[in-house]
Amino acid sequence: MANRFSFAILCGICLLAQGLAFQLEDSLHHFKCFNESLCNDGPLHQKLPTCQNILTPEDSQEKIIYIRDNFFPANFDDGSGLVNAFCNTADDKKPEAYQNIVSGAIANVKRKRDDPEQKGRYNRLYSMLECLFGQLCNSSM
Repeated sequence: MANRFSFAILCGICLLAQGLAFQLEDSLHHFKCFNESLCNDGPLHQKLPTCQNILTPEDSQEKIIYIRDNFFPANFDDGSGLVNAFCNTADDKKPEAYQNIVSGAIANVKRKRDDPEQKGRYNRLYSMLECLFGQLCNSSM
């Protein structure tokens, strides 16, 4: 479950680096990889803790709560709860859930981008996303 927690946080903000440069709709083609990697155990899970370790526990928790409260309302308080909520979403509703999670992650980081007091957190989030995006893209090709 720890790997799924890490992956939830990572995938929840997957494509953030790209999201800052292009439209959210463009990220939907990554849905299949996101869904399969998050809801099925696989080799990608073994690589993700390296990316997750870039964030502080506070960074991770704050992101999860922001996504829950503003974009993907469900009964969860942590990353494993987010994973369970996403994976238990009906298949026909998963693309929308994915879009909401990614939207929430992008919105959360964008609100930190221009705040000088949040520069360290923004840099950690961005670095973690570069790591994640590299892992996710390499695993899906």
